[in-house]
Amino acid sequence: LDRGHAGSIYCAVMDCYAKTGEIQKLLALFDKLKTQKAMKISPSMCNIVLNGCSHSGLVDEAFSVFAELEQRYDGHIPSNCVVVMLDCLARKQRINEAQLFYKAHSNKMNVNDKLVALL
Repeated sequence: LDRGHAGSIYCAVMDCYAKTGEIQKLLALFDKLKTQKAMKISPSMCNIVLNGCSHSGLVDEAFSVFAELEQRYDGHIPSNCVVVMLDCLARKQRINEAQLFYKAHSNKMNVNDKLVALL
């Protein structure tokens, strides 16, 4: 498989882990992929991991993935990842943190995602 196809297959596997609540397997696979130099960690992969963490209440793990994403992409974070982080905080009723996070990252969000975040 070439890198593009492998990445798509890994995204599908990761999404299955996230949707079936197998978050530890998801995080283990993500960690394994990060160590493979031939594998490019895409924003889609990070978004899947963030969603899995959000739905499982793993805020600290989500922050860790988000921080890696910020570093990997020099602060140019896809706005949908910011929305998922807001969702993660809101699910754990950490509203004050969510507001601060929104203020810190809203400049990186497109208009549509800003509207989604407000909902």
